[in-house]
Amino acid sequence: MNPSLTSLFAIVDVLGTRIVTATKTILAQLGDVIGEQTESDDAEWFQQPGFVSRPPKAVPGQKATQAVAIRRSDNDIIIAARDSRAAELAANLDDGESCIYAAGPDGTGQARILVKGSGAVSLYTAQGNAAGGASCTIQLTADGAIQLASPKGAIAISADGSIKALTSTTPAAGLALDGTGVTLIGQAMALNGASVGLGAAPVHPVAYGDIIAAQNVALLSLSSAIAVAFATPPATLVAGAPAVVTACGVLTTALGLPVTSPSVTTT
Repeated sequence: MNPSLTSLFAIVDVLGTRIVTATKTILAQLGDVIGEQTESDDAEWFQQPGFVSRPPKAVPGQKATQAVAIRRSDNDIIIAARDSRAAELAANLDDGESCIYAAGPDGTGQARILVKGSGAVSLYTAQGNAAGGASCTIQLTADGAIQLASPKGAIAISADGSIKALTSTTPAAGLALDGTGVTLIGQAMALNGASVGLGAAPVHPVAYGDIIAAQNVALLSLSSAIAVAFATPPATLVAGAPAVVTACGVLTTALGLPVTSPSVTTT
């Protein structure tokens, strides 16, 4: 390399970084991490517009992010950097693929975004933010499928439009929606609402809040009328029959059944 260029460029260790409060820019301390020597302070970190990152902290006497710096009389300028401690986060990238990751202050963080040559985009982290933790992923593929999976459950939207969801509980619960209908999985099913209708635009829903309330009132009236009628002596039993018939009529209406007019014989 040209001697003048050798003095202009340098590969150095990043001993630390800080954010300038007023400008929010990143400044770095550069030097030799093994020898624990500082060569320059407040080096300006130049990065691509739309992307900002800070490297993991240096471990004195061991490891640090490496940077390519332009030497200047006042403040050096960092134009490129790498940190081999986080190389595993990128996994096995193929030609034309990219990875964005956050290694954390100690270089062990697991959050990353993988952009694959197939058109797939994956958001990934590990439970506990530790290597070896259970995978937590969201994946979008070029055929329109979306998958979400974690130790807590999973949701999958397939390329054919079907949807599946499953919990990680014991026992598990879930659902499946596809062209054949809806499948519910679980030990118990509960429908809770003021109005619940099953079927294609049901005329009389299976359960309707107002109807249920009317039925409850009618049942109470019928119960009361029967109790009064049968609690009286035989001589007056027939006299209580009309009240029972009336209560039956109210209940019949509340149930939506055909209304008839029964006659009561008093002799």
